[in-house]
Amino acid sequence: MVGNVLFPRLLPWEVKAASKEVEAARKALEANPDDMVNEMLHKAAFCNNTLGLSPFASERSMPYFTPDTVRSYMLDHFAPERMVLVGVNVAHSELSKWAMRAFADYN
Repeated sequence: MVGNVLFPRLLPWEVKAASKEVEAARKALEANPDDMVNEMLHKAAFCNNTLGLSPFASERSMPYFTPDTVRSYMLDHFAPERMVLVGVNVAHSELSKWAMRAFADYN
C-alpha cells in the first residue's frame, strides 16, 4: 500500500478521467450557495493558509492537472516525515517492522 501512495502509476487516461470529476466537484460547489459561502468564510478566516485553501481546483488551474504536475506535487509533499501510520490490533513492534520495510528507500 505504501508503494501505491509514494510511487503511484499516474496513467494519462486515469488523470484525465479524474480531471473531469474534479471539475464536476468544483461546479457543484459553485452551484450550491451554502457550500460556496462556507468556502468563502474559510478563505477569509484563515487568509489563504491551511483551512483557507480551497480543496477544489480553480478553473484556471485545471490545465495543469496532468500526471507530471500531480507527480511533482506528490514528490514535494508525500514523505514519511509528513505521514501518520496507524495500526489497529497490531503490536507496536510488528507495525514498526512493517513501517521500516515499507520506507526502507527513505532511510
